[in-house]
Amino acid sequence: MTAVGLIHATPLAIPPVREAFERLAPEIRLMNLLDEGLLMVLEADGSVGPCAVDRMTRVVGLVRDAGVSLIQLTCSAYSPLVPTLRLLAPVPVLAIDDVLVETAVERGRRIGLISTQNLTEQALRAAAERSGKPIELEAIVYREAFDALGRGDGPAHDRLLGAKIRAFADKDVIVLGQASMARVVPTLPAELRERVLTSPTLAVQTSRRLLNL
Repeated sequence: MTAVGLIHATPLAIPPVREAFERLAPEIRLMNLLDEGLLMVLEADGSVGPCAVDRMTRVVGLVRDAGVSLIQLTCSAYSPLVPTLRLLAPVPVLAIDDVLVETAVERGRRIGLISTQNLTEQALRAAAERSGKPIELEAIVYREAFDALGRGDGPAHDRLLGAKIRAFADKDVIVLGQASMARVVPTLPAELRERVLTSPTLAVQTSRRLLNL
């Protein structure tokens, strides 16, 4: 059975990513590695510094040595490090938001982004520049819902995040920057739900394509 290694920096990312793989690729065996220290060693501004590089390098080595066929990072804060991490493994190493931003640019000009940090906004703008497609991006950094989920209050997370999503009802595409946000999608009205992009489903689709499944 093909195995995929998932590297998580927060336990909040595990359920939506696991659910997406179980639903869309049940033939893939998952190996989850959770290291909450990955968030603790980021720089004060949330960027990846020497300590974070050292720690993620060691974590990727552990997953690589387990013999997986693909490594998926679920923490978008480490996405800028992925090109370097690819030098450490003989299998694909994927950032959780690569396909997310590319798909958003393909689907619409007016894009709303909700994220817990500003890296996804930078990635979206870079994807638009690569594609040569002009976009009108309205981005907000919003942590209140994420913090509620961290306290175990799922209903508050969904309510708070849902309100922010509804405020973007005039957008062609609404991008949710963190994998943990995907849980809110079933609570949205159908018309709005169709315009919301989340990373777990796209990550599974990419994994299947790269693994020829």
